Amino acid sequence: MEVILLEKIDNLGTIGDRVKVRSGYGRNYLLPKGKATLATPANIAIFEERRAELERKQADEMASASVRAEQIGALRIKLLAKAGTEGKIFGSLGTIDIAAACTEAGVPVERSEVRLPDGPLRTLGEHEIEIHLSSDVNVNLRVEVVSDGEPPVEIDGSVYAFHYRGGTGIVSPAPHLVLGHFALPTKKSMTFTKSLRTVFLSAALIAVVSCGCAQAMAADTPPRTGWMEQFTLNAPPPPVPDTPFTDADGRAAKLADFQGRLTLVNFWATWCAPCLIEMPGMQRLLAAMKDRPFTILAVNVKEAKTTVWRFKNLLKVNFPALLDSDGAATETWEVQYYPTSFLIDSAGNIRYTAYGMIDWDSDETRQLIEQLMPDSKAVIHETNARP
Repeated sequence: MEVILLEKIDNLGTIGDRVKVRSGYGRNYLLPKGKATLATPANIAIFEERRAELERKQADEMASASVRAEQIGALRIKLLAKAGTEGKIFGSLGTIDIAAACTEAGVPVERSEVRLPDGPLRTLGEHEIEIHLSSDVNVNLRVEVVSDGEPPVEIDGSVYAFHYRGGTGIVSPAPHLVLGHFALPTKKSMTFTKSLRTVFLSAALIAVVSCGCAQAMAADTPPRTGWMEQFTLNAPPPPVPDTPFTDADGRAAKLADFQGRLTLVNFWATWCAPCLIEMPGMQRLLAAMKDRPFTILAVNVKEAKTTVWRFKNLLKVNFPALLDSDGAATETWEVQYYPTSFLIDSAGNIRYTAYGMIDWDSDETRQLIEQLMPDSKAVIHETNARP
C-alpha cells in the first residue's frame, strides 16, 4: 500500500514522502498512530494544505527533544540491587526501572524511549544506556548499578530455605541464617528443605526444655503432619499490631480493614528466592478458596513500587501487595526471617506464625486454613494430649 508520511520515520522517510509499505505495517501501525495517511488524491490535497503546520510541529518536537537530551545527558542515575559476591545482581533491571529513575530525578522518560539491545542489566557497575527521543535525537545515559547492602550468600549457586535479617548468623557477617538450600523448587528439594528446618525446630525445642518451658509449650502445640510442622501456634494469640502500610495507590492500609476474614500476611522481598518460590502456591491456595472469607496480603519490605509490581507480574500473582517502605512494620511485627507468614483469624488475632518457605498448596496447609476459616464447621484441635 502507498502512504504519505506525516512525520519523519526512521529508515522510511520524512514528512511528505510517498512510500510503499506492507499492508500490515501500514494498517496496524502507521495509520492508527497518525504517522501516515493513505496516498489518495483527497488525502494528498489535505496534506499539502497542512504541510507547513506539520513541518512546524516537527521542528518544535525536535527542539523539545534536544532540550531533554541535554537534561538526560547531565543525569547520573544510580540504581540499587541485591548482588552476589561476583557482581551479578539477583533478578535484573529493565526499561521500567531506568525510566522510573530518570523521572524521579526530574527528567520524565518513557520506558519505550529506553534502548537495551543486550537485554536488562544484570551486573553491578557502570552502564551506558541509549535513550531514543526522536528519529534524529538520541542521547547516552550513564547508569551505575550498586549493591544494596550486603549481598545474599550463595553456596554452589543454590538458594537457602529462608533469609535472616540479623547480620550475625551462622555465616558471618552475611545477613542470612543458613538452614539448607536447594537448586530448584522441586517437591523433592522442598521436602529436603523441610527436613532441615525440622532439625532446626527440634533443636529450638530442646533449648526450650532446658529452660523449663517445655511442658507449657507442649500443651499449646497442635498435632502436626507434613507442612503443618512449619507453623508455630501462638497461645494466647496476640492481636494484630496497629501498623499502617501503603497500598498500590499510595493510600494507607491497615490489617483492621480485613477483620472478619481469615488473612494470610506474608513478609517478603524480591531478592529473597524462597519468597518468590512459594508465591505461586499462595496464588493456587487463593484460587482454591475463591468465594470464601479468605485474603492474602503480601507485605514487601523496603523496595520500590515498580520493582514489586514487576515481580508480581512475572510470578502471575494477583493478591494485594502492601509496601513497608521504611521497614517500620517489619520491626513492629518482629520479623527476623524472609519469608515470614502470619495467619490471622477473623477476630484480628495472630493464630499461627510460619518461618521460611511453605508449600501453601499442600493438603496439610489447606487443612489448617480450612479449620481456621470463619465459615468452617471443622473443629480445630490446638492441644496435644500427653501420654
